[in-house]
Amino acid sequence: MESLVRQLLLLLVAVPLSAQTPVKYELSVPAPATRLFHVRAEFPTRGKDTLYVSLPAWSPGNYEIQNYARYVRHFAAKTAAGEPLFWDRADKDTWRVATAKGDRVNVELDYLADTIDLSMARIVGDFAQFLGTNLFLYEEGQLERPAEVRFTLQPGWQVTTALRPSAGGTYLASNYHELADAETFLGRYMVDSLTVDGKWLRIAVWPADAYSAGVQRNMRADLEKIAKTENAVFGGPPYDAYTVFFNVIREPINFGGGLEHSASQFDVMPQGGFADAAGNFGDFMIPLMSHEYFHLFNVKRIRPAEMWPYNYHAEQYTPLLWWSEGVTDYYADLTNIRSGLWTTEQFLANTASDMQQVEAAPEPWSEEDGSVATWINEVFVNSSQLYYPKGSLTGMLLDVSIRDATDNRKGLDDVMRALYARYYQKQKGFTTA
Repeated sequence: MESLVRQLLLLLVAVPLSAQTPVKYELSVPAPATRLFHVRAEFPTRGKDTLYVSLPAWSPGNYEIQNYARYVRHFAAKTAAGEPLFWDRADKDTWRVATAKGDRVNVELDYLADTIDLSMARIVGDFAQFLGTNLFLYEEGQLERPAEVRFTLQPGWQVTTALRPSAGGTYLASNYHELADAETFLGRYMVDSLTVDGKWLRIAVWPADAYSAGVQRNMRADLEKIAKTENAVFGGPPYDAYTVFFNVIREPINFGGGLEHSASQFDVMPQGGFADAAGNFGDFMIPLMSHEYFHLFNVKRIRPAEMWPYNYHAEQYTPLLWWSEGVTDYYADLTNIRSGLWTTEQFLANTASDMQQVEAAPEPWSEEDGSVATWINEVFVNSSQLYYPKGSLTGMLLDVSIRDATDNRKGLDDVMRALYARYYQKQKGFTTA
C-alpha cells in the first residue's frame, strides 16, 4: 500500500525537467550548546495545491535504515509573506503542506545532532558536521531539481563542504543526489590541501590539534600515493575537488571506519587508531583511506542496477555488495602494495587474515546472501563481515584467473574499466546478466 501511495504522489507532483527551479536552503547553528541545526528551505510551488517534502530514511553506502525524520523538531511551513500554512504527515518521513496556491513555500525545521556515526549529524562545542541526507528535505518526484545552499556561521567558524562553491558564498548541487551526498564540516578545525593529477585534494580534520606536523606529513604523502595509484586504473580522477573529512574521537567509541561519497570520504577513528604522538598512523588508516577513495569509482559510479537511481525511502536490496564492498577491499590492498605503502609481506598477511575471517564465520553464507541481509544487522551473523573478506578474496581470485588465462596481458583492471565505460558513462547500473 505504501508503495502505491508513493507512485501516486510521483504522478501528482512530477513536472518537466525544463521547468525546474532551484530549491534554496539556508542552514545555521544558532546555539551550539543545544546541538540543533536550523534549516530553512524555499520550494517553488507555482500551480500546486499541495507540496510533499521528505527526508531520507538512509544514506547510500551505509546500508541501514536510520529514519532521519526522527531527529526533526519544530517543523513549520509558511508562505513567502510569512503566513503559517497547514501541514500534516503523509507517512513516517514525508510532510504534506497546503500551499495556499502560492508560488513559493518556506519550510523550516530544527534537527538534533548528537550522535557519533558515519551517516549521522553531530554538533559538539565549536564544531558541527552533517551529511546531506540528514538535513535537506526534498520534494517528492523532484530528485533532479537543482539546489542552492547558504550557511550562516558563528563568529570564527568556517565551512568545508563537498558542494560546489558559487558566487556570494552560495554552494550548488546539480540535483538532490548530489546534495544528499555532500559531507560538510562547520566550525573550528584544520584544513589542508594539495594537488594530485591536476585536481585539488583537500583534508579537513577535527579536532584541529589532531592534525599535527607528523600527521600532516604522513597524510599528505600517503593520500597522494593512494590517489595517483587508483586514478591511474581509470585514466584520471572523476572530480574537480575531493575532500577527506576526518573526525578523531577522544571519547570511548567501539568502531572506526569511513563512508564513501562522490567527491569525498568521511572517516571516524578513535585517537589511538588514528595516529601516535609522532604522527605515525594506526594499522587501519592506510587501508581505510585506500578503500574509501576507490569507492569513487566502484559503487559511487560503477553501481549495481538495483541502486540506480537511489530510493531514499526504503532498502534497495542487491546481491552485489560483495562486488561493491569486497572487491573494493581487494583494490585497497592492491593499491597499498602498488604504491609502496605496504610490503609484500603485509599484503600476504592481510590476505591470510581475510581467509581466517571467512573460515571462522559461524554459518557458511554466500556473498550474495550476505549482501542482501546486511540491511537488518543480524544478531547471530554479521553478514557484512562475510561479503567484505569473501568478496576481497573473490576479487583476487578473479584477477589471478584473468591474468593466468591471458598470459598476464589482462586483469581485473580491464574489467573495472569496462564496467566504468559500459555502465557508469552510460548512466546506468550493472547487472549479473
